[in-house]
Amino acid sequence: KLFAYTGFKNNFDLRNYYLMKSRFSLTGIKNLSKSIFLELKPKKNKKKVLLLDCDNTLWGGVVGEDGYNKVILGDEGIGLIYKNFQKVVKRLVKSGVIIVLLSKNNMSDVKEILKKNKNMILKEEDITAMKINWNEKSNNILELANELNLGTESFVFWDDNPIERKKVKMRIKNVTVINPNNDIEQWPKQLSNLNIFEKGQLTKEDQNKTQLYKIRDNFEKDKKNFNDDEIQYLKSINIKVKVHDINNNNIVRAEQLCNKTNQFNLNLKRLNQKEILKLKNNKKYEIKMLSLKDDYGDHGLIAIYGIYFDKKKLSIDLFAMSCRVLGRYLENWTLNKIRRYAKAKKSEFIFAKFKDGPRNNIFKQFLLDNGFLNIQGKKNGNIFKMRASNEIKFLEIYEKNR
Repeated sequence: KLFAYTGFKNNFDLRNYYLMKSRFSLTGIKNLSKSIFLELKPKKNKKKVLLLDCDNTLWGGVVGEDGYNKVILGDEGIGLIYKNFQKVVKRLVKSGVIIVLLSKNNMSDVKEILKKNKNMILKEEDITAMKINWNEKSNNILELANELNLGTESFVFWDDNPIERKKVKMRIKNVTVINPNNDIEQWPKQLSNLNIFEKGQLTKEDQNKTQLYKIRDNFEKDKKNFNDDEIQYLKSINIKVKVHDINNNNIVRAEQLCNKTNQFNLNLKRLNQKEILKLKNNKKYEIKMLSLKDDYGDHGLIAIYGIYFDKKKLSIDLFAMSCRVLGRYLENWTLNKIRRYAKAKKSEFIFAKFKDGPRNNIFKQFLLDNGFLNIQGKKNGNIFKMRASNEIKFLEIYEKNR
């Protein structure tokens, strides 16, 4: 596939083979090395969310004017271009990319085409969220960032309208705005070749990401109705937590939690699978993962923590939790579990080394709210300390439902 773009003859050269045992031409070597560097490039700042316009992006024409069955979408001509574009979007869904529809339109018209047009590749279950209204798209994007609990730097915006693209660029600097090719027949290939979305070994959580974010959205909406008694609401949804040892079946997810969690993360410690297994085999170290279920569904493996104990000194070395489940006091329950472990080991204090990042101040506040004191500020992090005898507020339901 790599060499097909520039042709077999251009990439291979028999003269080079006889001169230096290289079957590649200079062009072939250049193409091959460029491809290798793209694969080796650090996965920093990879994107998670694709924001898509609807009219003249997912289909040709305007659904509100043409109707759901008369837009340009089918198996021939321009309609096939839009259909193939949707096929690429569908592949991104399966790889764990979050798809959001962002369109100045009527919600009823968009939902009708998703349900009734037989040529639609994308279905409503593929869409994590829809901001279908007449508001400024930049405002909708900022709302989405808050609802999904994701930074706008993880968003990619695709819209056929250059005015909309320019307005989003001006208002939100760190959203990646794509300028679609002037020839729409190039769009499927252009989207497929973006190479800016997160990739890697897929876990169950990746494959269910769209559903998991929908679950979180429903949870947040329902919780707002219980402002007077949030705890009672949480007790009513049958929360169940389970503690897991690291093994071959979940090591990929453990690596993801270490490397992709940016908000509720103690020290942004990035560990690969080999490093995680090394910690697991350290007798002075305990590393676990947590999974969560409630009435909204199975959230999968959503947290990882590691504690180091030596000579009656216990330190929290690793603590990261998916932002999808924040607000259920699971973080408090986990801290209380660590506190009990410290008391059992006769450790008077619990230490935690916090490292500031661009988005993890929420963890620092979590430490302060639970009685930790900042005893030592350092250039590379702050040392926090808490008495193991401190009481931690958590939901007893976690203990009852384990």
